[in-house]
Amino acid sequence: MRLGDAYKQFSTFRAQLVVFIVAMLALAMVALSLVNQQLENRTTRVVDEYIRSIPLATGLVFRSLFKGENLYDLVNLPDPDSLAINSESSIQQILIVDSEGKVFDSTDKKDIGTLYKPKDKDSPIGMGNLKNELNEIGARQSQTLNFSLTTAVEDAETGARKDVERNIYIVISLKRLQQVKAAGDSIRLIVSLVLSLLLIAAIAIFSKRFTRRWAPGRQVG
Repeated sequence: MRLGDAYKQFSTFRAQLVVFIVAMLALAMVALSLVNQQLENRTTRVVDEYIRSIPLATGLVFRSLFKGENLYDLVNLPDPDSLAINSESSIQQILIVDSEGKVFDSTDKKDIGTLYKPKDKDSPIGMGNLKNELNEIGARQSQTLNFSLTTAVEDAETGARKDVERNIYIVISLKRLQQVKAAGDSIRLIVSLVLSLLLIAAIAIFSKRFTRRWAPGRQVG
């Protein structure tokens, strides 16, 4: 075989190998994109649950302050639209605290009358942008949303109406967000490793076959 023919065969082999590698990389990118899309959809659903639970919790606070209903009577009802508070729920606790730091109302009846000191000293996470702030959650178990309201109550001694300030604490569990984030990171790592191994194996197998096919002096029938 002449040198020119051997060079042409080598060039053809090299071109086909490059095309094959590019195609495999493209398939790997498509697979990763599909996996990421599924994980993003799952994260979005969980974040939406968190965001929807905040107005529900706030609505219960207004019912407690302005209608005189107890928070512990307003949660975990048979109604499917009722706010659930348990070990797996996004809302962990709701408390209304007076100016002296005593719990005026709570989703846990045992808290009423006790002193409340917020445990969360971390910077707040914005609920509206919670999906983009998953990396800032870290190992935090909960996040407390705090705001104040002024309401009118009847003085126990004079019977006159007076304005008092109530501090509202909505304790949000970050457990599910951490689970979603950890699961997503693990799945991405596993998929990336599997695709990398498959890509390496495929390139090794097909490059060997191409080398044999286009080897100088070998006739292609």
